[in-house]
Amino acid sequence: MFANGSKAEFRRLPSAVTPRHYVITIRPQLKSFTFTGSEVISVGVKEETKQIVLNSLDIVITSATFTTSDAKTLTSVRIESSVETETTCIDFAETLPLGSGELKLEFTGFINDKLKGFYRSKYTAADGQQDRYAAVTHFEATEARRAFPCWDEPALKATFDIRLVVPPGVKALSNMDSLRVKEIADSDLIEIEFMTTPLMSTYLIAYAVGEFDLVEGKTVNGHTVRVYTPVGKKDQGVFALDVAIKSLTYYEDYFDIPYPLSKLDMIAVSDFPIGAMENWGLITYRETCILVDPLNTSTFSKQRTAIIIAHEIAHQWFGNLVTMDWWTDLWLKEGFATFISYLCVNHLFSEYHIWTQFVSDEYLTALNLDALHNSHPIEVPVGHPSEIIEIFDRISYDKGSAVLRMLHRYIGDEYFRKGLHLYLDQHKYGNTVTDDLWTSLQKASDRPVREVMNTWTKQKGYPVITVKSRRDGNSLFLSLSQEKFNADGKADSDVSPLWMIPISVIRSSDPSKAFIERLMDSKSLEIEIPNISADEWIKLNPNSVGIYRVHYSDELLERLLPAVGSKTLEPLDRLGLQSDVFALVQSGLTSAEHILKLLDRFSAEDDYAVWSSIDECLGKFNQLVDSLTFPSIRLSTVVEDIRQTRMGTNQRRDTFGYFIEKFNNQSLIINRLISLEDKRVISESKKLFDSHIKGTFVIPADLKTAVYRAVAIDCDDKTYDSLLKLYRETDLKEERVRVLRGLGSVRDVNRIQQVLDLSISEEVASNDSVIVITSASFSKNGRDIVWQFFKQNADLLKRRYETGVAISSLVKYITENFVTEEKAIELETFFADNPFPGTERTVKQSLEKIRLNSEWLARDLPAIQSFLSNPEFRRLPLAVTPRHYVITIRPQLKSFTFAGSEEISVGVSEQTKQIVLNSLDIDISSATFTTSDAKTLTSVRIESSAKTETTCIDFTETLPLGSGELKLEFTGFINDKLKGFYRSKYTAADGQQDRYAAVTQFAPTDARRAFPCWDEPALKATFDIRLVVPKHLKALSNMDSSAVIPLADSDLTEVQFPTTPRMSTYLIAYAVGEFDFVEGKTVNGHTVRVYTPVGKKDQGVFALDVAIKSLTYYEDYFDIPYPLFKLDMLAVGDFAYGAMENWGLVIYRETYILVDPLNSSALSKQTTATVIAHEIAHQWFGNLVTMDWWTDLWLNEGFATFISYLCINHLFSDYHIWTQYVSETYLAALNLDALHNSHPIEVPVGHPSEINEIFDKISYNKGSAVLRMLHRYIGDEYFRKGLHLYLDQYKYGNTVTEDLWTSLQKASDRPVREVMNTWTKQKGYPVITVKSRRDGNSLILSLSQEKFNADGKADSEVSPLWMIPISVIRSSDQSKAFNSNFRVCIAGYLPILTWPYIAQVIRLLNDLADNGRQPNKTLQPLDRLGLQSDVFALVQSGLTSAEHILKLLDRFSAEDDYAVWSSIDECLGKFNQLVSHTDIHSLFHRFGCQLLSKTYDRLGWEPIKGETHLDTLLRSLIINRLISLEDKRTYDRLGWEPIKGETHLDTLLRSLIINRLISLEDKRVISESKKLFDSHIKGTFVIPADIKTAVYRAVAIDCDDKTYESLLKRSVWMFFSLKLTTLQTPGNLYT
Repeated sequence: MFANGSKAEFRRLPSAVTPRHYVITIRPQLKSFTFTGSEVISVGVKEETKQIVLNSLDIVITSATFTTSDAKTLTSVRIESSVETETTCIDFAETLPLGSGELKLEFTGFINDKLKGFYRSKYTAADGQQDRYAAVTHFEATEARRAFPCWDEPALKATFDIRLVVPPGVKALSNMDSLRVKEIADSDLIEIEFMTTPLMSTYLIAYAVGEFDLVEGKTVNGHTVRVYTPVGKKDQGVFALDVAIKSLTYYEDYFDIPYPLSKLDMIAVSDFPIGAMENWGLITYRETCILVDPLNTSTFSKQRTAIIIAHEIAHQWFGNLVTMDWWTDLWLKEGFATFISYLCVNHLFSEYHIWTQFVSDEYLTALNLDALHNSHPIEVPVGHPSEIIEIFDRISYDKGSAVLRMLHRYIGDEYFRKGLHLYLDQHKYGNTVTDDLWTSLQKASDRPVREVMNTWTKQKGYPVITVKSRRDGNSLFLSLSQEKFNADGKADSDVSPLWMIPISVIRSSDPSKAFIERLMDSKSLEIEIPNISADEWIKLNPNSVGIYRVHYSDELLERLLPAVGSKTLEPLDRLGLQSDVFALVQSGLTSAEHILKLLDRFSAEDDYAVWSSIDECLGKFNQLVDSLTFPSIRLSTVVEDIRQTRMGTNQRRDTFGYFIEKFNNQSLIINRLISLEDKRVISESKKLFDSHIKGTFVIPADLKTAVYRAVAIDCDDKTYDSLLKLYRETDLKEERVRVLRGLGSVRDVNRIQQVLDLSISEEVASNDSVIVITSASFSKNGRDIVWQFFKQNADLLKRRYETGVAISSLVKYITENFVTEEKAIELETFFADNPFPGTERTVKQSLEKIRLNSEWLARDLPAIQSFLSNPEFRRLPLAVTPRHYVITIRPQLKSFTFAGSEEISVGVSEQTKQIVLNSLDIDISSATFTTSDAKTLTSVRIESSAKTETTCIDFTETLPLGSGELKLEFTGFINDKLKGFYRSKYTAADGQQDRYAAVTQFAPTDARRAFPCWDEPALKATFDIRLVVPKHLKALSNMDSSAVIPLADSDLTEVQFPTTPRMSTYLIAYAVGEFDFVEGKTVNGHTVRVYTPVGKKDQGVFALDVAIKSLTYYEDYFDIPYPLFKLDMLAVGDFAYGAMENWGLVIYRETYILVDPLNSSALSKQTTATVIAHEIAHQWFGNLVTMDWWTDLWLNEGFATFISYLCINHLFSDYHIWTQYVSETYLAALNLDALHNSHPIEVPVGHPSEINEIFDKISYNKGSAVLRMLHRYIGDEYFRKGLHLYLDQYKYGNTVTEDLWTSLQKASDRPVREVMNTWTKQKGYPVITVKSRRDGNSLILSLSQEKFNADGKADSEVSPLWMIPISVIRSSDQSKAFNSNFRVCIAGYLPILTWPYIAQVIRLLNDLADNGRQPNKTLQPLDRLGLQSDVFALVQSGLTSAEHILKLLDRFSAEDDYAVWSSIDECLGKFNQLVSHTDIHSLFHRFGCQLLSKTYDRLGWEPIKGETHLDTLLRSLIINRLISLEDKRTYDRLGWEPIKGETHLDTLLRSLIINRLISLEDKRVISESKKLFDSHIKGTFVIPADIKTAVYRAVAIDCDDKTYESLLKRSVWMFFSLKLTTLQTPGNLYT
């Protein structure tokens, strides 16, 4: 059979009397819908008994006699039938003798309307004017008893002689060909006697009476095959006949067992409860599952017909020739027929690519159902008929077929065929259990088939395999673990079962075949993959053969994502990955964001089966959220993507031709768009429907369902009547079903009720009613209305369908899509009070699904809403790409607008009628395209989307391949958002007037705000920039101006700049305003200028000096010349960042480039130097060589951060910049990266909002830190050599991280790629636990690594592995790391942390510290710093107690290094914050003051002659911390005025101390500040620059109106800049 979808105690029939042969005569009366019948049943009596028990239901047995073998006749004394047990007991006065006998019965019954037993099917006569009826049978599973009394169990086989008494004008069919026809005397009837059947089960008997046409043919082996159709439709049976003949031949060959009958008839029945039924020799079908109209049948229906026919014919062997012993083993026939039918159809119709559809239609459906707690094993004990009907489900069919497919793959086709032959040959005409099949297949294959397969058929569910990985050398080790997968993510209460799983693995280097195959027979398995590169992906379960889900670690999944978009993965593997991730999301094992981001990778998908799975996913999402009120979540972005991807965006949408061309054979996509109520698809559907109704156009069969659904959604009376007219006038059953599905899509509440009333009227066949009702339940409005309708008509529906697939399907589809617990309780209560026999398991499954939906919605709604509400990101298509831009910009600084024009030379690499590029906040007024042969095409549509930040330009003709020129005219605003082309306010040189400059800030994605462009880093081009500006203003751009052309009749000039190198759009820059400048040249002749506000060029001198020296340093270090002739640097009052590295025109916020010799602090000066060095480093790293996409942003920023410190260390050795790097940059990275919500250095990003988020301390600080580690690992010589190779090879191009590793690995001959991928591709970093033991004179250290988390809690996944360059020093020689006589034992993943080594170091510090002024520095400063920082981090994470850090801090009392104290100071600050509101606050203050006192006493307040810059810094730090600890010694010694001859760092210290006192609201300091401020305002005193911030802060705390106005008058915004300069550190300025 091919399915579409309080009881009495059950007992099997007694075995005392069993049948051997039936002679059955049936006399149907089609006018009265009754029949009479008689039987002569040859039986065997095995036990002495006076009673015969057999099955019957809805039959009246009027007489029963038994004839013994010696011809003695016994008449029954009692005939008692039971509806509950569906049996009849026939009692005799005497005991029946053992041996053979003959039971004769006379009986009557009804030709019912329940689509079961012997029932009536209505059809229209050939003239179309009269309704008539055929009488047909459907006996599976237990309905033969409704047609004749019998032993209605599959194991009680017998042979049958069927005789039908019918009018001579009708056709009578049965399992066998007719043997003879004889006339019945004194009547107009004939008796048709059919040949004796083989030994068979009752459920396979069939007969039919009615009017039929037929087509017939023969197989190559001589079997007659016929297709019986309604009269006048035999041409619609031709396709089925062809498929049947070929399928019969295929199976005879595949099984090597002949088809055992002489003929095979197939009959199309108008009313049929399921798809088809495999009755031996007479297969019955619903019309829509066998008839194919060459003109009106859709492609999908034709394919489905082929599969159903192949399925039913497979049953002639599996099910009919060999039958399961009892329904517990139903899967033996249904699972097998499902699997083998796909083998057959794949052989007959290779163009169907049927196995991909098997996975989407059968395999995944099975997995979805079997993940429920209310699933059941494949082999499931059943008894009562209502229980039997329930297991005609996706487990028996789909999971059964899937396990056979897995087994077929496991043992191979050769042994599979051999095993099937053994099985069929040994058990033909008999009955079997599952174990019999395993025995035959095991014997054929010599594999442990029984042991393996019992784990799949005897227990419900299936496993999820969690996959984690670690690298060891060139090998990748996969750690696999299995557990039962449950749809709700909750473990079963019982012990988790174990499956024996055939594991296959593919890899990206050869995805066509599995390179590893293992049998996983335990809970866990480790697999080594040798010789695999770090960037290769691996995938389990190729082609989705294994019945399991795969839960990859984030790293493994991330590597697979590009293979989805590029379609490197085969369709079945793309499908499997998508389905697995979606199932994990639904179960709560991962976030909804994962599947939404994965779906994003399918934008170029073109495989039907993959889209089928995506469609189901979208459907479930839509069902989940369609009850919500906010429209942004209604998958509108997904709709747009589907339409653009699958239907194209480069055609005109106002023609039927476009619609047909793009939508034909895309019914799946169109139907989903209609479900999501896509307006354009619905609009086009209405046009097609109107033309179809008028007769001017015929809708293609493949589109009809979609069009009918679309027009029905909001149909008016006219459209509704038109649909009804189509339904009533067609005689094609498929067309009727299409219309009914369409009517089920209505959304109006009243219309839904109208459709539901139609569904139960006489006008709709009972088997079609289910289609209408379920279709109506799929919409938001329909779901509740259908449920109310079901409850109101429960009795009618129960009477109509009783038990069976129809009622089970109806219950399933109208209930399972609710999403609230309230609805679950309502349904639970209703079905408890109103049971529908045969639906018990279905109801439980629906309730479970509702609760799953409710939990899923509660859990993932925020993530779904966030993803779908945010703009959907798409990279630009590559059909048309830029080569050269000529851009003219005409800014209007009075109106803050600009006009622009572009001529863009492009390359067309794919045929298209559309150009897509980026633009935002720009109005494109015209667009033309000129081909290489000078033909001009004008755009027919220019459509911009603020959501996607793109503009689509459509043309009527296809753009020719090759080169062309796009011309655009546009306008925009000079905005105030500090991005794109924006205005920056400044005061004129006379100080009397506010003016504006116009400047650009394009990184990362804001060039599109200034001119339409391909605004992605990899889409490089060359640029000619032209600025039309007033003559009195200065115009700057990346290149020096090449011409200044006065414009006639205006005060404007056009400033033209020469062509840039090939570069990315985000690096373009221009500015218009009034500027002064200072300039100089490098030793290599490059001009360097610093542009400043008018009157401030002296403040650019320091920056100029740093820039000239930095440019020279980098040219030498990289051995690559700076590629431009000039480098300009511009100071801007309003700027969003610290600085921006635009090629040749670097733009800075004023405070990060201007240095006032009198008023800028030393820290500001140092910060300026570092920022300039950073930006100039970008001229090579970022500009000359650019990351391919923002995922590799760190290639720009991490590198520039690291290399800028190299540069500053070279230029200003007195800064001791590396110690500050560690305390400010390195440790800041570690603090952030210890959070669970950190991210890898290489992080996938898409939308601009995501890109902006990764301009953070991971990309900058951690990126620089890993480069510093690498620099130390391979050495400076090889590092420089590698950088040269990298820059030289990729100059003017784009790269990914892997390219840098390749160059450095080539230069150093070290495994750079393998090592560094562990640092950039995974978030976090390790903590190394060190233990020691002595062995003679040796000390053996055992090191173990695990991920360090700030909260001390392990991640849910297995801790990742890092390849760590380990260096060890010892006290006897700290100047270098050592190797000899030292063994390092890596202990593996140790979950504990012990402290013997730490304790030894503490003693070492204590024992060797000198209490004098110069301590014996046993550990170097950065090592002391690192130790203190590590222990403090471990304390914060809870991995050790606070006592350890306090004891360690106690050993630092003699510390004299600034960087070490900087780290200690941060530690003390955090402690102070922690205890500030506790009783131990004063105790901690005392501890801190004691710790600091020795260093304070040593340094004092006044500079010591000859002290270092860092000592001076340290004084500031110590005193500032003492102030924070409220120590009163400090301020009294400090004072306000500079001490003559004090160092720069002394001055810094004063600022720090006073600011700290102000933060503590020290009254004396605030009072003194007010005095200074008053004198400053009066002009009698000038506040020193280093304390201005402090004074302004102090007076602002409780300022009155007068003070507030005074601050405003003095441009208090500058105070905020000063505050930033004073308090921020170089490591975080650039963000």
